[in-house]
Amino acid sequence: MKMYQQVLIALVPTVFALVFFSRIWVVAVFIMLGQGHFFTAYLYQYRAGKMNAAYWWKFFGTAALAALFLYVTDASLSALILVTAFIFETHFVVDELYLLRVKMEPLLVFAVAPFFFLYPLSILDKLFGVHLTDPAILVALLSVSVYVAASLWYRKISYGGLWMAFLAVVLILSVKIFHVSVEKLLASVVLYHYFRWLLFYVDKYWKTPRFVPYVRDVALVHATAAALFVWYWFFPGLGRTVLALLFAQMSFYLWTWLHIFTSLRLDNFKLSFWARDVS
Repeated sequence: MKMYQQVLIALVPTVFALVFFSRIWVVAVFIMLGQGHFFTAYLYQYRAGKMNAAYWWKFFGTAALAALFLYVTDASLSALILVTAFIFETHFVVDELYLLRVKMEPLLVFAVAPFFFLYPLSILDKLFGVHLTDPAILVALLSVSVYVAASLWYRKISYGGLWMAFLAVVLILSVKIFHVSVEKLLASVVLYHYFRWLLFYVDKYWKTPRFVPYVRDVALVHATAAALFVWYWFFPGLGRTVLALLFAQMSFYLWTWLHIFTSLRLDNFKLSFWARDVS
């Protein structure tokens, strides 16, 4: 499967959820699928022997940082959403460049930068009304224009660079024309990222002995996450109180921190900088 095919296929369920689900349900969907993704990562990290001392240092260090953040902000959900959005977009951009095997070159900065600062500023504007989106859009458009013009001039257009520039334009349209809510802005990146990695591993293991075990593991883990989420969402009582530690919105964002910081892989980050563009 070509990289662009993975991208297009991942976009289909993402766009469907954003168009047809309400703000509440789109949050519910990305929390349920997100925890399924996290559980799957924990399973494979455990099997690979990655839950060593360094892993637990990162885990408890992140937990301590999260506790300090909640204390300083008086457990502000808006502040948590904003910081999580910034952390997650950094994770998303690095992973996307890795998946696309894009070599990081100076010119690519102009393609990445618009999404990198426009996304959190749009969320900041929606949460706190700071009115920074419009100037950010002007800078983003200028940056994208520089990238496209310079790429054409040097005849060095990168598929990954065009994709990141395209994401910035889509984000501009979403914010200015469709007035997408902060929940759906978050969901757009979370859901796409989720489906992107799922397709990457399906394609990687396809026609190998690892494909069936992988599908089995993903199905069982996601079925467990879905069952627990349904219990949390629909049935009040002690179970909901306990499961709120996994599925409440604030809890999920903190689990996102833990997942991202315990999954950091410097080799992937280096690959983003030095790999050939094979798109």
